[in-house]
Amino acid sequence: MSSLGLSSIGHLTVLAIERWFMIVKPMQTLSVKSSLFLAAGVWIYGISLSLPPLIGWGKFGYEAANISCSVSWELHDPSTNTDTYIAFLFFFGFIAPVTLICFSYTGIVRTLKKVKKRTAGAAGKRERQVTLMVALMIIAFLFAWTPYATFALASQYFSYQLTGLIAAVPSVLAKSSICYNPIIYAGLNPQFRKSVKKMFGCKDSQQKTGREAKPSTVQINVTTKV
Repeated sequence: MSSLGLSSIGHLTVLAIERWFMIVKPMQTLSVKSSLFLAAGVWIYGISLSLPPLIGWGKFGYEAANISCSVSWELHDPSTNTDTYIAFLFFFGFIAPVTLICFSYTGIVRTLKKVKKRTAGAAGKRERQVTLMVALMIIAFLFAWTPYATFALASQYFSYQLTGLIAAVPSVLAKSSICYNPIIYAGLNPQFRKSVKKMFGCKDSQQKTGREAKPSTVQINVTTKV
């Protein structure tokens, strides 16, 4: 589960940087090849940060309430240096991406304020809508994963323990992060909504229920008598 969570925040970081790049340099676009390269890099990033326990740095274990197997945050094992691995994972898997995201959106806000008049048309509206969508996705991610990261850090360094069902709340909240993006995407993307309606056989609200009357042409033959 740690690889999936790290890859998720990696994708959001790339999206934030891509939004910043598109706003600052709107004439340059990201090619399909570059997009695939970035997507592959994000998964390599997520998997790489999760590999050290396999070579003896840190350990895997069951999360609270045995929900899933992940990095063992609660275990204090000097032989595997779990404390240094948790610090490494917390910095490169959470703090660094969040810092890049905040930096990107600070640049986006500043740029949009400067070019507000020039982006008043339909193209500017689309750019702002996409930027808002990515921002909401990032906020949803932070809402889901910040409690998990906070309690994991507190458990490792301050021996803070949650008991009972409360211990499962951060883990369940973190797992729920996969549910937010489709909802946000569907709410802010008209084409996605139309595709979903079409898939379930629903009529679009803008679709006309009746047929438009076609004007008929009448040929008039005029004969002239002499």
